[in-house]
Amino acid sequence: MRISSARSVLPRLRRHYNIGRIPAESKVVLDVAPAAGPHFAGIPALHQTSTSTEASAGTASLTVILPGGTSVENADQIGASHAAKHFFFGNTKSNTGIKLMREADLRGIALSTVVAREYVALAAECTDSEVDFALELLADVALNTQYPEYNLATARKEAFDETRAAYTNLRTQLVERVHRVAFRQTGLGNPVFAHPDSATVTYDSFIQHIENSINRYRPVFTGVGVNDVANLQRKVRAAFGSNVDARSRFTPATDSYYGGERRFDMMSGNGAVISYPFDKGTKIVAIAAVLRHLLGSGNEYVRYGDGVSPMRKAAQANEGVSLSSFYLSYASRGLFGVLAEGPSPSNVGKAFQAGVSALKGVAKGTGVEEQEVKRAAKQAQAEIASHWERPINAALTLAGEIGSTGSAESSQTLFTAVTKVTGQEITQFAKSLINQKPSFVVAGQEALLPQWEDIAQ
Repeated sequence: MRISSARSVLPRLRRHYNIGRIPAESKVVLDVAPAAGPHFAGIPALHQTSTSTEASAGTASLTVILPGGTSVENADQIGASHAAKHFFFGNTKSNTGIKLMREADLRGIALSTVVAREYVALAAECTDSEVDFALELLADVALNTQYPEYNLATARKEAFDETRAAYTNLRTQLVERVHRVAFRQTGLGNPVFAHPDSATVTYDSFIQHIENSINRYRPVFTGVGVNDVANLQRKVRAAFGSNVDARSRFTPATDSYYGGERRFDMMSGNGAVISYPFDKGTKIVAIAAVLRHLLGSGNEYVRYGDGVSPMRKAAQANEGVSLSSFYLSYASRGLFGVLAEGPSPSNVGKAFQAGVSALKGVAKGTGVEEQEVKRAAKQAQAEIASHWERPINAALTLAGEIGSTGSAESSQTLFTAVTKVTGQEITQFAKSLINQKPSFVVAGQEALLPQWEDIAQ
């Protein structure tokens, strides 16, 4: 399960589907070990009323996950996944990109591509009446996209432009860089956004990455908000045919964690981030989710009056600072941390040190009273429900977990699991975090931002 304010680099439509209660009240159709076709997950369209659950003619989201992502790039392939994104919905063996885009536009289908550390996703959002066409389109793109050499330079340029736009957001830069410090330039440490330095990626290296990742692993197909899931599953098998039956299941490597410190000078903005590793598991992720809200997720909007979380109070005491805790979970590991950003290096430093101190306080049992834990659990539930409320988020979350772990346990049980987290479990988890070597990154007027010695005390 991947829900975190620090991962807001992904796009977030109109809410028509309350999936916060889906794990308990609806049949999630799963086939994670199919005899034929891709892995499959489907959630029927629901319309919640006070008395019944009925089929709804809302928006459906179809997603094809191609496992691998940037984490499987070799040293000479850095940026290949991001470049590949700009080939999708272009020419295929049987259709031109213009034809695909025109047909999708005429039918009101919104198409998108997402590059992540553990997968590349092809998504289509449409009305239920257009599901069949959207399925055929996604299958064609996933199986038959062409990668001509003469298009690679253009794809790289588009990727670099996207990187420059994303890097205007200091939070995005900090999250990218803390991954590099935590895992170095291997696996999860590989950047999601291609950097101009990766212009050295040759066409041969690019194609090798396509063959060893996108065309190697059995894809995952999810359909969320579809009225007839069983019929969709049959059509998915027909659309993909036997083309993916020989593909292997993606098994992510267990990335080595290193940690350390990195400092960057920047002309505008100041920020600091620290993260600690944790092991995967639904229970651990649930504890991380509650701890995040116990400390302060950065999403508490209080117009009149003071915030109640430690991080909210620290941010209010230092004008212009955004301070939050976050967690990021992957197939093999997770990261929990504290991030601060703002215009003043002095205020950012003070707020950041207060945030780290709050985490260390939890490790000593401070602020984990029963009432506070219940508050944090309710906020975690609200965030999970809000995240799942949009079908595309539900589709990406389900497919991403199935693609990287082979199950959807965390996606289905996290909503309930956060209510069972105890104060003692939170304290033990926080203690396990701070006893490990952290990954620490500052960017901005780095000489005026906290030093490692300032926060290690």
